[in-house]
This record gives sequence, structure tokens and C-alpha cells, in this order.
Amino acid sequence: FWKIGSFSAQNSFICGLVQQHKVERQRPRGGGKEPKSSTNRFHVILIDGTSVNVCKKYFLGTYQISDGRMTRALKVAKKGLSPGADGRGKRNPINKIPEVEMAVVRQHILNFPSYESHYTRAHNPNRKYLPENLNIRLMYNLYKDYCTEHNIRPVKEGIYRRTFNTEFNLHFHAPHKETCIRCGEFKNKIDHIVDEEQKRTLQQQHEVHLRKAEKARESMSIDTEKSKSDNTFYAFTFDLEKSLAFPKLTCQVAYYKRNCYLYNLGCHELATKLGFMYCWDETVGSKGSQEVGACILKHIQTRASTANRVVMYSDSCTGQNRNFKMSLILMRLLQSEDNREISIIDHKFMQSGHSYLPNDCDFASIKNHSRLQQIFCPEDWHRVIMTARKKNAFHLTVMTSDDLISTENMESRVTRRKSDTDNSKVNWLKIQWLRYTKSDPFTIF
Repeated sequence: FWKIGSFSAQNSFICGLVQQHKVERQRPRGGGKEPKSSTNRFHVILIDGTSVNVCKKYFLGTYQISDGRMTRALKVAKKGLSPGADGRGKRNPINKIPEVEMAVVRQHILNFPSYESHYTRAHNPNRKYLPENLNIRLMYNLYKDYCTEHNIRPVKEGIYRRTFNTEFNLHFHAPHKETCIRCGEFKNKIDHIVDEEQKRTLQQQHEVHLRKAEKARESMSIDTEKSKSDNTFYAFTFDLEKSLAFPKLTCQVAYYKRNCYLYNLGCHELATKLGFMYCWDETVGSKGSQEVGACILKHIQTRASTANRVVMYSDSCTGQNRNFKMSLILMRLLQSEDNREISIIDHKFMQSGHSYLPNDCDFASIKNHSRLQQIFCPEDWHRVIMTARKKNAFHLTVMTSDDLISTENMESRVTRRKSDTDNSKVNWLKIQWLRYTKSDPFTIF
């Protein structure tokens, strides 16, 4: 019965199983009730196709329908009409929010500036993020103020919250990259793949991935100990902190405007555990490989001028660290007239997804210290950075436009070969270690 699907067809089926008969003899009834003109006989069709006469209660229980539905279907059929379609849900509820008011809610949510995150673009390309100082309660309070100013009746907070959660793919603050995406992909494939041969291949690839990560950690530990005992060996890590927004305002207008940003590159000495911060705002430069390279150049010239060998560790971000522009800057450093001691620079990359650097702890100190600070301009961020730690305070260098360099002239004078000495194609995404030597000025090892 329920597989028939159509509400009208189900009612026709019900009417076909109920036979209406005229009452042949009536008894006088008290109470002024109108005598019945007809009576019903109910039937149930068995598996073998035979029809069995049953009572009304058994009939309704067998087909799981209400007495009201059956009565309405029989009443329409008695008039010689079709049982008709389902009339439920055809009327607008009296408490429905007008579409004009809902349009105001949607437009108000869209007024807040949102941005994408490069961490989640691959697996969730439509997700966008709102500033971390916002929440739905604060947005709703701003919405009520907006309605008061424009003489509009505001909707309830529950309606505003439901609209935000169901109609928009918005989240607050950029997600933190806590786990390795590659490891997650390997685990998901291994758990669901059926072919044993393919499963063993994936397990071997995952094991190689984990061994590379472990090897990079061991290499950094060895270089840390060596830098403590050898003054001619200098080792450090570097990373670019999440963009620092300013100003931090609480007035209504600020939530609808785009913030300015300060960029901070942190260098962490492995021997002394000292942190060095190099800051510049977006009016000075962007956060590309040339800006990062300029900071690395200044750091090495300042802290490693007497070293013979420099080793630096970073994550595998190709756009900022592992690219041809960064290589040109380091090659230029080795061949400059000011460099008299450094003969080798090693740039080692942590395994993607396992790049846990000491810089992460440095940046966490800055973030925690900034929570209760008033920040209106870049100088306020400078103050926060310098006072983030009482012990081993950070050393701050404010980069200017004169400190930043361009590799355009060097790129035009150097041939960028796409294959190595063995005629194998160079894939920058798979490089884990780059070496630059003063004795071979135009060769990358």
C-alpha cells in the first residue's frame, strides 16, 4: 500500500476496499440524532488474492491510516469525484518570516569581509572565514543596531543563527593545521581499499613518508648539537607567521571594513634558542619569496658573519621558501664582497605535514600576549612582539623598502635549467635539501 507512492492513488485503493451499503431498516434513536443512511464493510486482500471481511479497527491498523483520512476519501468518492491530491503543507504558515526581512538578514551577513584559507582550499574550496574576533552573537547585536537605524523589524536571534549555519559556508578564524593531510589520505585509502597488493603499496609509501619526516627531525637534532659546540657552524630555523591584523577596533564600522596586515618572519637560533623577528607591513611589501629572502639575507649577515657553514630549516612552502628566487638570493650572498667566511649554505626542508619548528612556540607566545592588548598601528604590534617574553625576549628588526630586494636582474642573467646533470627533470616540490657553495657560484646541489 505504501509503495504506491501517490497520495491520490492510495486513497483510490482505500475506497476500493470499502463497500458502502444503504441501511435497509432503521430503528428510532433518542437524542435527536440523525439516522445513518449508509454503512461500510471493510475488506483486506490476502496474499493469494482473496478478500476477507474485517472490522474497521483491524482495517485501519493493517494499512496504518487514520479514521479521518479514510472518512474524507469515502466522502469525496461518494460524490463521484476523484479522491484528490494531498492538501497538507500547501498553505503558508501564519508565523513565517517575510522574505523581505530574510533578505536583510542575508545581506547583513554578506557585509562582513570574508577570506579563503590556503590550508583548506583543496578539500573545501567553498569555505570562507570571518575574523576571529567575531561570533554569531556579536553579529546579531550589530544586526539589531542596523535594524534600529533603518527602522526595520529585526528577526529573532534563533532565525539569524539558523540562517548563518544553514545558508552560508562561513567559519570563524583560519583553521590550524594540526595533522598531516598526506597521512590522512594514506589512512583513508588503506582502510577502504580491497586489493591487498595495492594496500601493501600504499603502506610502503606511507612508511617512506614517515621515515622522511623522522629523518628530517633527526638531522635538525644533530645540527642543533653541532652548532652548540662549533662556532663556525651556524644553524637556525625560519617561518612566516600568520598575518597580523590591525587595527583592533570594537566600533560597528570596523567589522565591515578590511583590516591592514603586518607580516612577521621569525628566525630561531638552534644553539641559543633566541628568536629574531623581522617585520614589515603591506605598504612596504607583500609576503612573497623575495621579501622572505631579504629577511634571511639580513639575518645571516647579522648573526652568521663569522661562520664557515650555515644550515637553515624551513617548511616546504614552495611559494615562499623552496623556489628559484630564494636560491638566487642565497647564491648572491655567497658571492658578495661582504662575505668572507661563509663557504657553504644548506637549506633543508621539513617533510610536508610534519614541519613542527621551534618558530611555532615563538609565534604562540606573541599570539597569547596580544589577546588583551590594544593594537591600532604597526608600532603596537612591534611593542607586543618585543614584550611577548620576559626571558629570552625577541629581537625585532623593522624592515623598510630599502631592505627588500628584487631578483629580476639576476633572473635575466642566469639560465634556469629544468634538468640536472643526469638529465633528470627538476621537481621543486620533491626537493628536501639544497646546498649552495662559494666555489661553485652557478650550481645548486
